[in-house]
Amino acid sequence: MKYDTIHAQGFWLPDSSTERKVHFKDVLIAKGDWDEVEDYDDECIFFYMDGAELSEGDIISDGFVVTKIYEE
Repeated sequence: MKYDTIHAQGFWLPDSSTERKVHFKDVLIAKGDWDEVEDYDDECIFFYMDGAELSEGDIISDGFVVTKIYEE
C-alpha cells in the first residue's frame, strides 16, 4: 500500500434521517494527503488526515466518531 495508514473503529453520529442505533465500523485512515491518483489503494481508504493527528473521540468525515485506534 502506498499510504501510511491507521486502522480504527467508530460509528456515524445519528441524524434525523437515520436510526438511533449505533453500528460500529472498522475503517482504514491514511495519515497523509491523497496523491490525486485514484487507484486500488484509494478504494481501501475511508479518510485522509492530511498530516493531522488522530485521537479516539475525534469526529472526522462529516460525523464519524473514532472510538478505537488499533495498535499496529
